[in-house]
Order: sequence, then C-alpha cells, then structure tokens
Amino acid sequence: MSIISKELERQFDVTFAFESEQLKNLIFHGSFIIETNNLEKILDIMSETNKFSYSIENKVYIHSLKK
Repeated sequence: MSIISKELERQFDVTFAFESEQLKNLIFHGSFIIETNNLEKILDIMSETNKFSYSIENKVYIHSLKK
C-alpha cells in the first residue's frame, strides 16, 4: 500500500496518513487507469478488496483493518 499511496499522492495531490505500519504493508494486486477513475473510486475498490477503511479530510486517512 505504501507504493500505491505514493503514486496516488502524486496523481491526485493528496497526502496519505496511515493508522499503523501494518496498513502500509498491505499488498494490492490490480491496475487502474488513473485518468478514468477518481481517488474515491480507487480507494473504494481497494478498501473492499483489502478490508481497510478510509476517510478524506485534509489528508487521506487509512484506518484499521475491517474484520
């Protein structure tokens, strides 16, 4: 997730903040076309697949794993 978040930060001019190091280490397999997706759509798909929650305020906050 840390590699993906860096690319999303660059593409969407946002900053990610992780609740824990464990969340940074999530692995995601897939691809997106940045130009045809918005940040929320990408995070929605990723959160469903990897079972985390997020919120967008001044930063993108990645919260605890869903159970």
